[in-house]
Amino acid sequence: MTAFHLILVALVQGITEFLPISSSAHLILAPKLTGSVDQGPLIDVAVHVGTLVAVLIAFRRDVAEGFAGLLDMVRGRFATRAARLARNLIIATLPLIALGLVFHEIGMMDWIRSDENGRAFRIIGWTTLIFGILLWIADRFAPTRRTLE
Repeated sequence: MTAFHLILVALVQGITEFLPISSSAHLILAPKLTGSVDQGPLIDVAVHVGTLVAVLIAFRRDVAEGFAGLLDMVRGRFATRAARLARNLIIATLPLIALGLVFHEIGMMDWIRSDENGRAFRIIGWTTLIFGILLWIADRFAPTRRTLE
């Protein structure tokens, strides 16, 4: 893999991670569009870990507060701001864990990993379409508050 390809992958990850588009899908599509060799899931995970480290550094106070909240909860103090943050993060994570288990049990993971590299281009299309529709619905029907200011 060339340095150019690694820089391209890093740029794609950096630009797309915080937009309401799939950075993972773009990491899969980038080599196809440039004619490069697919970098594989190891490099994809590496750039995602890099993003995670950057986010943990940027939000270090919030991360520390979340861990302090876990300690508060262990000590039986559930009413602190930190404990509420930790509780809300745990609650927000549970549906994703449940959905992952359901997908695993019904064999959806085999459908997702359908080509020789473990990358399914059809999942990119479907998730882009589904989440695009969900974002449109959220934007269209979300309550808005307008003030004179």
